[in-house]
Amino acid sequence: AFTGSGGVPLNYLARLNSDGLVDTNFMAGQVGIDNQINAIAVKADGRMIVGGNFTSVHGNNRSHFASLTADGGLDPTFNPLAGANGPVRAVAIDLDGSILVAGDFTVVNGTNRNRIARLTSTGQLDPSFIPGLGADASVRAIKIQDDGKILIGGLFQNFNGQKRARIARLDVNGRLDTSFDPGLGANEFISVLGLQDDNKILAGGGFTDYDGRMRNRF
Repeated sequence: AFTGSGGVPLNYLARLNSDGLVDTNFMAGQVGIDNQINAIAVKADGRMIVGGNFTSVHGNNRSHFASLTADGGLDPTFNPLAGANGPVRAVAIDLDGSILVAGDFTVVNGTNRNRIARLTSTGQLDPSFIPGLGADASVRAIKIQDDGKILIGGLFQNFNGQKRARIARLDVNGRLDTSFDPGLGANEFISVLGLQDDNKILAGGGFTDYDGRMRNRF
C-alpha cells in the first residue's frame, strides 16, 4: 500500500536492485497504479501478473488484475476486458501458463465466479474452469501442486456448497477435490500456503485451532 520506496515516489509497486536500492529503470516514465497491490506472480519471461484493489494501470482501465511487461509497462497482449468486480488477493501462474486469480470478487469478465477464476494467458476467462458456487467468502492464498491440483486458503467456510473451513483443494477443472478432507479446518483465516518437497502442506494465518487441535497461526 506504499506510495514511495527509498525516498523515491512510487505508487504501490517497486523493483529493488540486489543491494536493496530502487531500480529506477522499472516503470520509468509510466503513470503508475491507482491503488494497492495484494499479489504478484512473475512469469518465466519476466512479465508479471498483479492483483489488488486498483482499477487503473498507467491510465488504462484494469479492474483488480493486470499484466505488466518486464520493465513495468502495461502488457499489450493481455486484455482482461471488464476484469473483476472486487479486489484480487492472490494470483498464481498455472502449469500450462494460464492464470489463477482469487479474492473478494463475484464476477469476472461479466461471468459469475465466486472468489476464484482461471484466465487464459491473454486475460480472457477460461470457460473450462468451473468452480460451481465457488467460495462463500474471500480466498486469500493459492498454491498449485505438481499434479495441477489447486490448494486455496482464506476466510471461506464452504466451497461449492460443501463444508471446507478456510482451506480446500480443487481439481484442475475447478471442482472441489473431495479426496482432500480438512475435517474441522481452521477456526480463522488462512492467508498463506506452502508445499514441502514431500507434498505436505504448510498453512499460515490468523487461526489458533486446526481440526480441533491448538495450532497458533502456523
